[in-house]
Amino acid sequence: MQNLSKSIEKTRDEDVGALEGQSRWRWLLNRLRCMSPAEVAHRGRVAVAGQLRRRLGGELIVGRKPEAVLAGAQWLRVPAGIDAAAYVDEARLIAAGSVRLFAQRRFEVGPAPDWNRCPRLGVRCPPLPARSIDLTDPDQVGDIKYVWELNRHLHWVVLAQAWALTRDEEHLQALGRQLRSWLDQCPFGQGPNWTSSLEYALRLLNWSLVWQLIGGPESPLFAGPEGQVLRERWLAAIDVHT
Repeated sequence: MQNLSKSIEKTRDEDVGALEGQSRWRWLLNRLRCMSPAEVAHRGRVAVAGQLRRRLGGELIVGRKPEAVLAGAQWLRVPAGIDAAAYVDEARLIAAGSVRLFAQRRFEVGPAPDWNRCPRLGVRCPPLPARSIDLTDPDQVGDIKYVWELNRHLHWVVLAQAWALTRDEEHLQALGRQLRSWLDQCPFGQGPNWTSSLEYALRLLNWSLVWQLIGGPESPLFAGPEGQVLRERWLAAIDVHT
């Protein structure tokens, strides 16, 4: 009787598993019917790119260019009559390496910060593949909340605001210096800043504001050969965030 009971339970579990499998396949087929051919193609490219990145150990692979999206209609404009003084004062502190995190205390991170270093505890995460980093280990990452907060780049928005209000090149230069240092220090898939998809999204939100405020693809930040290189590097980083 005991063997019979086990056999019945096993059969029941197999039947439930088969039904769940069929339900999932029905859901997937129905989802595909709701997609346009363009969406199916896009999702396929994203899935293939993700597999390639994993197989190549996180190596950067750029399958598309987001210029068309980023060069589209401007959706953020600076209203007239804003007093720029507060923005300029904050931007100059940021350019000197003093950044306010969580709208609370300031941290001295330098004009070109060490982006993998915890501002609160001073611990620098080693250049490891993101998937191998233990985010709960303070000896490896410090306080990861502070690492992530710095790398959301909310303070870059202040630099862009100060430039948009004054057209003073010092603010744009400070932004370019920090952007270059981030791109140099944080290659795709390496370090603590590639461990959370939520952080990707928050960083992109701030990047999109900065992009708009500095003038998009025709920004003075991208003037000359070096500026064009910076623009392409930034676009490539945007690509792997999406």
